[in-house]
Amino acid sequence: MSIISVQGYCGGYSNWAKPTDLNIIGASGFRVNGVFGKLTECVLNDQVFIKSDHPQYKEIYSMVLAAYSSNKEVRFYLSECVVVNWISADSISTFSINNSQIDIR
Repeated sequence: MSIISVQGYCGGYSNWAKPTDLNIIGASGFRVNGVFGKLTECVLNDQVFIKSDHPQYKEIYSMVLAAYSSNKEVRFYLSECVVVNWISADSISTFSINNSQIDIR
């Protein structure tokens, strides 16, 4: 049984927002919560999930952790919606980053 499955495309920038909390989701990746908004068909608002197999996973985690620790805002360019079963018993879609972008200010 897969923990993650791709549900569709939803490209665009999130809102600039301060990360409110971070959650490492087993070996699948990590989730960051904040007032990032909702993009097109992704169901779950204000959450971004970064897959552990992303080629820049460690760099992205470091940027998000730095923003969280220093009370800075981040913005994501989000490229797809995924289902992460571990996050929701109902397998609700959430945001994922795949060859996308993160900014900090």
